[in-house]
Amino acid sequence: MNIDGTNVNENIVAGNTVQPNNVALIGNRMVITGSMIKETMPASESTSTNPKMAYIQLYEDNILAWTRTLSSEADVSFYSLALDESNIYIIGQSESVMMYDNVGSTRIIESYGNGDGMLAKYDYLGNMVQISAIGGEGKDLFTQIIINDNKVIIAGTSSSTKVSASHFLNSNFHINKLGETDALIVTLNKSLI
Repeated sequence: MNIDGTNVNENIVAGNTVQPNNVALIGNRMVITGSMIKETMPASESTSTNPKMAYIQLYEDNILAWTRTLSSEADVSFYSLALDESNIYIIGQSESVMMYDNVGSTRIIESYGNGDGMLAKYDYLGNMVQISAIGGEGKDLFTQIIINDNKVIIAGTSSSTKVSASHFLNSNFHINKLGETDALIVTLNKSLI
């Protein structure tokens, strides 16, 4: 909507329950991420429940350019995103290893525990460049991400004693647990994502 209240563009993501979690702007581009309850399941996903699936939308000049979804047999959510001139970086959570997107590809990610953080990178054409799992034996939830020229910093909570990150060298982080669930901040080299 324009600042004067006039309508610019209306686009929706279809689903029973849609939850936008984050929005970011760079130049004439706006990216929205979140999660929604799936209404239908692909034939390869036979389950009696309808788990959450993650979505990302790119708008250019206030016009919807594309929508991508990421789903599995369990909940998948995107929580936060950061943009640079070339890519979109998204942090979320997955409770599964098999990921399906709405453009027909299947991705397998690591599984470390009861729910792992997920770091995805898309280009501005809607292609998924990389997806990595970050987690340990417990439940790991990352909800914030920031980037600079060479680092990606993610923040969240963890109930694990050791956290690993797939697709990263020397990626085991030992945690001195102070409680059942602790705050966790992880810094990763942007060139490896």
